[in-house]
Amino acid sequence: MVHRLVDDPQSPYRVRVDAIANAEDMGSVYAMEVIAGVLEHLMADAEAGLLGSISAQVQAETFDDFIDHAEAYLREERKDPAGVIAGVVFEDSLRRLARARSIVEKDVPLDLVISGLQGINELSRLQAKRARVGADVRTKATHAQWAEFSRADVQLTIDLVRELTVKLAATSTGAKASTSDTTAKTRCGPGQLEESRGSSPAANWPANAPPSS
Repeated sequence: MVHRLVDDPQSPYRVRVDAIANAEDMGSVYAMEVIAGVLEHLMADAEAGLLGSISAQVQAETFDDFIDHAEAYLREERKDPAGVIAGVVFEDSLRRLARARSIVEKDVPLDLVISGLQGINELSRLQAKRARVGADVRTKATHAQWAEFSRADVQLTIDLVRELTVKLAATSTGAKASTSDTTAKTRCGPGQLEESRGSSPAANWPANAPPSS
């Protein structure tokens, strides 16, 4: 997954992840902490456009791969790494949704971000409750407090990430439609005829106008 986002084999992201993947202590607390850190910085850099010419679609597909990978770990009864990945992707998705809704989230605790989204009815009361479970998984997994969250908690977090992804996709589509509408209105200012009425003089001539001589 990291290789899809980062082409350079000498990139610190790839070097770090490859080293962990090849290590004997892949499932250790240290390894999980390193992976969580790499994912956090990688996702932040991707969103900031610091990974070169990678398209938004590839970013979205790769982040979907992350959550798919977490679910695969869970099916293999590897709750801990699943929790690490799910927690990171959950926080990223929640904060992106907050930004899309003009809610200040930078350096704001997740609980307050959740409250802000619930306050504008972007999250239902039940979703907000589940989001707080996801925030707890995020914190506990990052600090290797494995006994503090369950397999069910991780599954709930994964399911919620998928719901947030749908909301984000709808937000993106709506923003594009709004931009297109604004552009069309700008082109049709006062005294101008809509382009949709045609480009020829006859097509643009008002229906009640006298015939041209």
